[in-house]
Amino acid sequence: MFTGIIEKIGTVVEKSHSRITIETEWKDLKVGESISASGVCLTVAGSENFGPLGRFTADLSRETLESTTLGSVNIGSRVNLERALKLGERLGGHFLSGHVDGRGKVKAIAREKEGKLFQITTSPEILKYIVSKGSIGVDGISLTVVKVINGTSFSVSIIPHTEKVTTFGLLKVNDSVNIEVDMLARYVENLINKKKEKSGITKEFLLEKGFL
Repeated sequence: MFTGIIEKIGTVVEKSHSRITIETEWKDLKVGESISASGVCLTVAGSENFGPLGRFTADLSRETLESTTLGSVNIGSRVNLERALKLGERLGGHFLSGHVDGRGKVKAIAREKEGKLFQITTSPEILKYIVSKGSIGVDGISLTVVKVINGTSFSVSIIPHTEKVTTFGLLKVNDSVNIEVDMLARYVENLINKKKEKSGITKEFLLEKGFL
């Protein structure tokens, strides 16, 4: 479990079809530890130190390669890093599982008086869980949705500190990002669907009775 508060920015130093190695300032990572890399939960498979820096290696599943931006990162790419939340620590953002729901694409970037406004397009399947003023995870960062735009995109506002300490400061128009919706939205949907099943009221039933 993560909070969406980025601790470090790491650099991809090795990449294959099934493994990734990331350089970081952390030198105490343990095998088996969970790390969020740009919103993707990875398990440390190996860890070693190189002078002032450390490196960790993680395995990449086919699903991770196909559904997240880790499939397209290159040597030298920068990623947001967060270690798993420890019991008793402060929760500064919101709960993130590190299970990415899909990708989005930066459609526009506008400079604001303090920070930047990013407009991000994504699929209808993801957008149905996103609401104005709700929580959203973008590349592992806990953010608040400014608004949903025409059912095709949403916007988030980035303060200077976030721009400085995360990869949002490197994003350009057309760049892809990982998106994790608020898990509460999925639980609510699941609960509503179960109640509908128990009541026997379905979309087909309402159509048949002339309600839709």
